[in-house]
Amino acid sequence: MKTFAFAVILLFAAPAAAHAEATIVGRDVPLHGQRALAGSGTRRFDLVGVHWQGGGSVTFRTRSFAGRWSTWHAAAPEAEDGPDRPAEAGWRIGNPYWTGASDGIQYRLHGPVTRLRAYFVWSPADALPSRRLSIAGSPKVILRAGWGADESIRRAAPQYAPSVQYALVHHTAGTNAYSPSQSAAIVRGIEIYHVKGNGWNDIGYNFLVDKYGQVFEGRYGGVDKNVIGAHAEGFNTGSFGVAVLGTYTSSAPTAAAQTAL
Repeated sequence: MKTFAFAVILLFAAPAAAHAEATIVGRDVPLHGQRALAGSGTRRFDLVGVHWQGGGSVTFRTRSFAGRWSTWHAAAPEAEDGPDRPAEAGWRIGNPYWTGASDGIQYRLHGPVTRLRAYFVWSPADALPSRRLSIAGSPKVILRAGWGADESIRRAAPQYAPSVQYALVHHTAGTNAYSPSQSAAIVRGIEIYHVKGNGWNDIGYNFLVDKYGQVFEGRYGGVDKNVIGAHAEGFNTGSFGVAVLGTYTSSAPTAAAQTAL
């Protein structure tokens, strides 16, 4: 216990470093009765999330700075992500999709879609060192201060469950072609999308793991406490959610990610 306490003191005695700031802008997309749409006036972004109303679904593709279009992606591959009480009634919420540096987007509508809104996040990477917490028998955790969480945007104090019964492992969405230094930028992008796009209290996941095995503290409230997240609507209390950064519908997470899990 003495070693653990000493490590924590050293960790928080270090001065906080400034991280690149993530920004977000939301745009309503005029439909005009069309089923295929091109985004207009799109600013640069590296993460996008799509919201819509209606019983249909939405797919999209994005254009990189180099002018290459991605494949088409479902807007909500993990539609169950969310708090137990939806923050915005009537809207279907897409997952935060990491695209890498992009400047264009196109949409396809499938079935009844009456309104469409896209949130564009720009979350640049930085090479600043990340402060980590090391606990015996567990992987090192990059704390919120280490990855640059914006504590000013949290909407409410954390809530706690009396116990944790099980863990739920998710994957996020987007390309798996990211560097170790981009991982913290992805987490910052997810945070601002969950809070300012979805209207949630904080980032939804309790922890996030990248393909290199780096572990990030997610929702605020303490890594050693039973913080209730927003990752499995109806099943958040009594569980904790871990998200692996990337898409793993047709391939397994890396060995490093699986070891960290």
